[in-house]
Amino acid sequence: MKTEITLNQLIDFLNGFKPDFIDQVWKDDKHLVEHLNKKWVGICRQLDTNPTPQTSHIQTFISQLDNKNRELLANYIKKTY
Repeated sequence: MKTEITLNQLIDFLNGFKPDFIDQVWKDDKHLVEHLNKKWVGICRQLDTNPTPQTSHIQTFISQLDNKNRELLANYIKKTY
């Protein structure tokens, strides 16, 4: 089932996502949390040296998720924003 989020919810997430959003979204799978946190750090390092995550970082991260994990993230965005 596809979760629908509004454009405003997406923009609010992109502009103000919490540093621990991965831990919150995938809290039921500690191994996946570890894997996705490593992926996130790698993306941040690869895109630039700015320690503050940018919107381009989160867009790259989302684009690398499979459909199941995009759905989990969409559910989180809908509930949180």
